[in-house]
Amino acid sequence: MDFSISERQKHWRDRVVAFMDAHVYPAVGTFAAQSNEGERWKVIPIVEELKKKARAEGLWNLFLPPSQHHDDGEYRGAGLTNLDYALCAEHMGRVSFASEVFN
Repeated sequence: MDFSISERQKHWRDRVVAFMDAHVYPAVGTFAAQSNEGERWKVIPIVEELKKKARAEGLWNLFLPPSQHHDDGEYRGAGLTNLDYALCAEHMGRVSFASEVFN
């Protein structure tokens, strides 16, 4: 059985890893501070900032298929298969809030 990963899988995984390194890991301390302030249930500002960055970099809704009805809207996805997405989710799962960043 061949367990090598495809170029497409490497492409998306590497983009997620680069985003995690550049933006998510450095924000862990800020997230902790913001989540400990005020009310328990709230929107965390750093997560909202990171969502905008992820979306701008095309790392939004990776698990959703592209849709001819939503090509430019918030529901447009990268169309990754479960296996493609699993390689990305492995890295997202290293930080508790990271999967939310990528929607």
